[in-house]
Amino acid sequence: MTWLPRHVRRIHLFHGVAGKYSLDAPVRIAPVVATFDRLLFPNRDRLLRYAQAGLVDPDSANAALVGYPKVDCLVDGSLDRRAIQSSLALDPSAPTVLYAPTWSPYSSLNSMGDEVIRALGRLGINVIVKLHDRSYDAAERGSGGVDWRARLEQICRESRVHLANGADASPYLFAADALVTDHSSVGFEFMLLDRPIVVIDCPELLERARVNPEKASMLRNAAEVIGSSSELASAVRRGLDEPAVRSPERRAIASELFYCPGGASARATRCVYDLLSLAAPEPVVDARPGLSPAFTLKQGPIKCEL
Repeated sequence: MTWLPRHVRRIHLFHGVAGKYSLDAPVRIAPVVATFDRLLFPNRDRLLRYAQAGLVDPDSANAALVGYPKVDCLVDGSLDRRAIQSSLALDPSAPTVLYAPTWSPYSSLNSMGDEVIRALGRLGINVIVKLHDRSYDAAERGSGGVDWRARLEQICRESRVHLANGADASPYLFAADALVTDHSSVGFEFMLLDRPIVVIDCPELLERARVNPEKASMLRNAAEVIGSSSELASAVRRGLDEPAVRSPERRAIASELFYCPGGASARATRCVYDLLSLAAPEPVVDARPGLSPAFTLKQGPIKCEL
């Protein structure tokens, strides 16, 4: 926690929805949670868990159900898939698979990442590897003591695989026809696109990262689960050949974990204005072709593009 030597308002935006490290209801850091003036919840389930744990009054202004602003771009029409493909030098006529493991010494990256990337590279399709930023940390807890940037630059070059450098996973998710992960929020975010997912089984990761068993089951029920890199190629092929398999599960989970996607940024912005006791500007619908409701907030010199 960063404490500033003046009166401030504190707002918390949740980092993910994967249920790691007991963060679905973090009673061990209750004093920290209590310092926030607004908690902007991504879904009703997280809000109710906080309420049941006594961390927040669900009827107070502090508990704001706004959704998950990070994923608005996946559904609001603002991303251009062809432009993303072009920027990454991907072949638009070939399918694209994204490998996006979580950060942990116990993730699939550390246990079999080399083999996974090489197996994907042999498929003859577009492959993107996107690591969590914490995987580049020098600390053991993040990277497992491996210099992943140097190691993956070599592996990806040899396998003709694109190593993603951007911090935001959303454009890579949007460009992908299928996702390979272990247990990460990107697995749930990808469900908003209703495309196939392959989950690499990492039992020690689930234990060490204290993953909520309900969230682990959720992700696995909407994906094909494999236990080794030797199973990967056939699993990815099945997903690409039959993308509708597990579609009902993906859509149901996305609906549960992301409250009204596409409008979360606007709702979060209105919460900020309210907390600062400022009159909220009237939303102006952006009428550009292809965009579902996006908003340009205007009030005098203040301009906030959402």
